[in-house]
Amino acid sequence: MLEPRWARDNQRQRHPSERPASNFRRGQAPRRESSAFGTSVWLVNTGWIKGGYGSGERIKLKHSRAIVESIYNGKLAQAPVVTDPIFGFRTVTEVPEVPSDILVPRNSWTDQATFDTSARKLADLFLENFKTYEGGTSHEIISGGPKKSGERS
Repeated sequence: MLEPRWARDNQRQRHPSERPASNFRRGQAPRRESSAFGTSVWLVNTGWIKGGYGSGERIKLKHSRAIVESIYNGKLAQAPVVTDPIFGFRTVTEVPEVPSDILVPRNSWTDQATFDTSARKLADLFLENFKTYEGGTSHEIISGGPKKSGERS
């Protein structure tokens, strides 16, 4: 018995190079919309602090809530920031009701050399994976990724 074409097409394995264009178009929509409407975008750590999985600890819910509240009331937009040397994102250094030592990830780890190694490994994994998607990606998007080993901002 022959399968209908839609069934065969859904089962076909797709090569990664067949997916990037539509994924990136979808991924760029929030950026376009946030620019058009003047929306700020915040990345909030609700995961691990003071070390990696197994050696660190989960960020306390009350601290995550305080960060989100500071976003809502506009205080975070006025807070001082530092720029991460590998990933390039700006990290707030002061939030009401949140200990400042947990806001900058590197500063919260007792072994900062281990943090540096972990961050570099994560950046290198990202860059290696991103090679699949580089074709047709704007310089603006590529330059927003982590720095290659040896590069510093």
